[in-house]
Amino acid sequence: MSDNVCPLIGSCPVFENMMFSSDVLKKAYREKYCSKSANFANCKRFIVYMKTGKQVPQYIMPNSHLTIEEIIWKIE
Repeated sequence: MSDNVCPLIGSCPVFENMMFSSDVLKKAYREKYCSKSANFANCKRFIVYMKTGKQVPQYIMPNSHLTIEEIIWKIE
């Protein structure tokens, strides 16, 4: 796998649910936060997973308005 693709891309559940109103929006998020750049390092889902080792709830988006600490509090 390329260094600029999120190592969790195959197991991230955010793209499995119906949160996206269109496939275009789903693709845009995936390109921005998961592949084609190293932006996954800015993905709050990735950051929380790396800090806790715990799966992040599907409703938490990569660019969530919640802080990292708030997300961690919600999953503990």
